[in-house]
Amino acid sequence: MDVEALADLKAYLEEEIEKRKEELERFKRFLGLVDELLMQESFKTAAEVVESTGKKEEGEEAFQIVSKNGVLLGEMTITKNAISIKPNPEIEFNVKTPPFASFFLGKVLSGMLRADEELVKKKMIDEKNIIKFKVKAPNDILQEIVIRNYGDEKRVDEIKNTIRWTLEKIYQQAQ
Repeated sequence: MDVEALADLKAYLEEEIEKRKEELERFKRFLGLVDELLMQESFKTAAEVVESTGKKEEGEEAFQIVSKNGVLLGEMTITKNAISIKPNPEIEFNVKTPPFASFFLGKVLSGMLRADEELVKKKMIDEKNIIKFKVKAPNDILQEIVIRNYGDEKRVDEIKNTIRWTLEKIYQQAQ
């Protein structure tokens, strides 16, 4: 192997590790803030809430989706096969309110779908591995989003960030 390529790879891996460390610290700070807010409101801590939701399947991760102001917007559960996003049932998120359809569905998820379709054309992935998503919204009120074949961690991060931003914008418009 080329020494320069190995050095580049090493630098890249070190950079990615550092980013992950920073991200983990940020998540820990956010979780601390959420716990603090929940205790102030006489609720259970976030750890107790997650614990009381029942046994998680192996490899399952659950995250609370929290606005910058500490409002619980929903929960995201990630398994190896799917991502499930369930909004806070105490808040009505209308799927017709921008930026849900235009941005989250139209740009983010549909963009991932188009990218996967291109990879299928280039025979880089199998057609059965294309991202699929389903929105459950009786009477236009968001109940759940299920995303299958979501891909890699980069996509998971993009989905996490964009759904939080999207739900926060819808929540702000409803206030």
